[in-house]
Amino acid sequence: MTNLCIEEDKEFGIVWGQDDDHRSIGCSARIADVVDRFPDGRLNIVVQGTERFNLLDEHHDAPYITGIVETLPDEEDLPDATLVDRARELYSNALKITLGWIRPNADETDERALSYTIAASLGLPLERQQQLLEMRNAGDRLEEIAGILEGSIENLQDADRKMRGNGKA
Repeated sequence: MTNLCIEEDKEFGIVWGQDDDHRSIGCSARIADVVDRFPDGRLNIVVQGTERFNLLDEHHDAPYITGIVETLPDEEDLPDATLVDRARELYSNALKITLGWIRPNADETDERALSYTIAASLGLPLERQQQLLEMRNAGDRLEEIAGILEGSIENLQDADRKMRGNGKA
């Protein structure tokens, strides 16, 4: 499947789960880069999510699951500008604490995609990532991300204070 996607510049779908025990809402993705090709055929790749989908019907006629999907666009409402600014600032603050400097690509991201851009860098548990993926309102997703960041910043600041005090956490 991966080679077909590379050769024909096709997208593929990702759903969370295994075999017949998986969620129906997933994300289509494209292969953005092939990092390594190994002699045994394995690849290290970088993928970029493109759009959400709902898996309507599965087919089992290939070594991987195929099926019929419908795209799941966001609701039309744009997130509140104040919320967008708050999320960007929280993200910047979190990066400053953890890295000591900042150049987030979230500043260049449009309001609808901002929650995905930030969430992708947070290392959230899979269940939490799936919950965000299933939310159809960009403002609701952004509110959730802002809440996660607010809680994380408190922990990061506490750890940073401890590390600066005596070098031991």
